[in-house]
Amino acid sequence: MVLGFGAIGASQPLVYFLHDDLEGKSPAELGELILQGEDHGQITEATFGRNVGPMMPANEGSIILKEMPERVGDGCQRTSFRAYFVVPGADDAEQRWVRYRVTRRPEVAWSPTIPCQFASYSGIMPPLEPVDGIKKLSELDAFRRGDRPFRCASEISETYCDDPERVRKNLASLSAWMILETSNGATLWLGMPGSVITWVNLPRDPNRQASVAQKRPAPF
Repeated sequence: MVLGFGAIGASQPLVYFLHDDLEGKSPAELGELILQGEDHGQITEATFGRNVGPMMPANEGSIILKEMPERVGDGCQRTSFRAYFVVPGADDAEQRWVRYRVTRRPEVAWSPTIPCQFASYSGIMPPLEPVDGIKKLSELDAFRRGDRPFRCASEISETYCDDPERVRKNLASLSAWMILETSNGATLWLGMPGSVITWVNLPRDPNRQASVAQKRPAPF
């Protein structure tokens, strides 16, 4: 299970297609083919991948399909799908690819001035709703620009926390890629999956201290 992607249904029909069916297709056409039987809007981005985790068999892969985003106030939202498939072996006479599972994840962006198609998106974890995720990103933007006090820790550098302004500048250079609701507010993960992650915790009460923490990437 990839973090943040939720299964669409407990039981999903298999979808069969050939490699030639994928050649030369636009993202919208790939969406119609691969997301057969699923409720989705127009697909505007498609990215193929192979092994998506350390436990993923070598003959399996995935494709991420992203819907056309829509504006919500000063933010944007879209749905990202991941379709999992089995790649046929050399001894498979029919050479059919089999889509056996589809998951979806809502994504949001804080983008008051940039068109939604060019915005930087973050995944959100339930029970957080898209409108709340956009609000958390606006709070992150205000935190980067403001003077709200914060605690700081780093597993990477002994000097990272020495200068609060330098920390804020570092945060301004990073994109948030996941937002999780917590008991007292929200935690945003900044950076790139698989590399150093910077956690920013923003309590719901603006009078409470925020916190920033640099974390080592997972060893796999």
